[in-house]
Parts: sequence; C-alpha cells; structure tokens
Amino acid sequence: MEHLFKRTSWVVTGPLLLGTVLYFALVYVPGEKAIADMRRELDSITDLVYQLESQGTRIEAIRAALNSTEEFSEHRSQEALSHQHASEFYARLSEMARDTGVQIRALDPDSITLYESLEVLPVNLMLSGSFAAIFDFTAQLESLPLIVWIDKLTLQAPRQTGEDTQAELVLKVFGSRSQESD
Repeated sequence: MEHLFKRTSWVVTGPLLLGTVLYFALVYVPGEKAIADMRRELDSITDLVYQLESQGTRIEAIRAALNSTEEFSEHRSQEALSHQHASEFYARLSEMARDTGVQIRALDPDSITLYESLEVLPVNLMLSGSFAAIFDFTAQLESLPLIVWIDKLTLQAPRQTGEDTQAELVLKVFGSRSQESD
C-alpha cells in the first residue's frame, strides 16, 4: 500500500505542478503585462486630458481676446477716413493746439493712400511752443477718434532763452475703407 501511496502522490502532485506552471506562464504573466500596458495607456490618456483642460482655458482666453479685437475693429470701422473726417481731424488738431498752447506753423497733408480695406492719410506738421505744450499735444493725439501714428518726431531746442521749441511731426492717420468711400 505504501507503494500505491507514493505513486498516487506523484500522480496528483505532477499534474498540479504542471497546471500551476502552465497557469503562471500562460495566464498570470501575460495578464500582468496586459495590466501594465493598460496602466501606461491610462496614464497617457490622463496626461492628454490634463493637457486638453489647460488648452480649453487658453482657448477661452484667446476667444475673449478675439471678441475684444472684433469689438475694437467694429468700433474703428465706423470711423472711416473720408474727406469729411479729414477736415474734422484738421479742426481737432487746431483745437488741440489752442488748448495746449502750441502754434501750428505748417499743416501739410499728403494724398490719401487707399488699400483694400484701409485708408492712410500722411500729415506733416510743424509746431512751435514749450516742450511741455508739445508733449501735451502729442499725448492728446491718442484721444482722437481716428487711429493716429506718429511716424516721425523731430524736436529742435530753442537757440536762445525765451524762444519756443520747434517740432516736426509726420503723422499717419488710419481709417477703414467703407464701401461708399471709393
């Protein structure tokens, strides 16, 4: 009977050991690899979600900036640089000169340059007055309803005490081109 017991123990132990090795090799190890691959994929997807969330915030900021730009553009497009606006611009320059104590010695507008959706009027100005008055005058150019760039500014100091500072400005006045301004 002892002999039968030894043989029976190998008959049971052998297949159990073989089953365990096969389970480990065919099920457990590939399952662990699959789980590790899924974890890496999940981490990758999680990183992508975080990136997309931060992009959403950037997109909203860009959208807000775009809306602000469109509002500004819409407001400025209503300020087309027609001849009427040009004459109003010259009148406003005279008023600003009077308010700041600057004398306009020469005002020489060039012809309006037309682009597809933009009009540009170059204006040459010769001013005289105190430095502070000329500074105030140039600062007030920003308050005009049209877009005005100072393309060139040349200051000449007074030669003697009591004389005025001389200034030469080349301005570019921009307006959007409306359909009827052709």
